[in-house]
Amino acid sequence: MKFFQTFSNRFNTLPSVIRAGFWITCAGTCFTGMMTVARTLSPELSILVVVFFRATFGLMFLLPTALSNNGARLRTKKFPLFAVRGISAYLSVTFFFLAATFIPLGDIAAIGFTRPVFACIAAILILEELARTRRW
Repeated sequence: MKFFQTFSNRFNTLPSVIRAGFWITCAGTCFTGMMTVARTLSPELSILVVVFFRATFGLMFLLPTALSNNGARLRTKKFPLFAVRGISAYLSVTFFFLAATFIPLGDIAAIGFTRPVFACIAAILILEELARTRRW
């Protein structure tokens, strides 16, 4: 346990740019590993089974954080929106893994770069955001 405390203390003294680079590298590595596993398992298992195991492993990593402070992080006053977000995430991962079985990963990455454009359009339509030319 002392090792983790020492590592955490030293890590927090690093410049924020270095820490951000570390976390981005970790996220990219995990994402690549997840896509590799999904693509490898999809011919033998149903996509829904692959999504289930992805959610199970994700839950194993996030549960200690979520349950700290007596589960205060899990309490919400807007449960319907929370449920919509969960269903949207489930469908997103399911279709993403399904696409990974049929489309080359480079094409999936290229399509993924269009997310900010779609997010901006959704913010204009749903949240009634003002989008001036500077934002585009």
